[in-house]
Amino acid sequence: MESILSSFHLDIVTFGDLLEATGGVLAGSAAAAAYMAGTPYTFVPNDLDIWVHSDIPLEDPHATPVRHAYEFLFAQFLRQHGYAEVLTAHQSDEEYSSSPVFAILRRIQRFQHPTGRIVQVMHCRRGFGHVLKTFDLSVAATWWQPMKGYREGFLDTVSSHSLKAGRMFSLRPPATEREVARIEKYKARGFMLDR
Repeated sequence: MESILSSFHLDIVTFGDLLEATGGVLAGSAAAAAYMAGTPYTFVPNDLDIWVHSDIPLEDPHATPVRHAYEFLFAQFLRQHGYAEVLTAHQSDEEYSSSPVFAILRRIQRFQHPTGRIVQVMHCRRGFGHVLKTFDLSVAATWWQPMKGYREGFLDTVSSHSLKAGRMFSLRPPATEREVARIEKYKARGFMLDR
């Protein structure tokens, strides 16, 4: 994971501290790339996706300050590492209504480094256990969490055996063009789709 984060101009220790403070999880292609390091299926991730549960019950009087604090913490941290926040295009109504992942997202913060590297912070209404259930492909359902006192953190996937063999499977039937395109993206990286 250290080399993946370094390619995004981030230090594993300070980045891990931020994730630990916010309960964030790095998941998706960057975590899968770290998991696949040293195998014939090594690839370079397009972006870094951070998933954070920043939506606490509205009846809680501290709800808004917590949400804003998380957004500020990630923005401040990434600015210190040379990133600038960029506006994200809204997803189509079809994607919001047909893809479970978009139903639990509250906000996506997107940042870009001058080198072109992208970091996305997915602020979710639910915890990561619920987020994981919305993932479309086994290869993408890979995550990294920092662990106190353990520099490399915890790296895991829903299907270690098939992933190490360069195989992936759909966690649900593809519902949108975006999901079909994601299957093709991973096929181009050398993965085979099990039906």
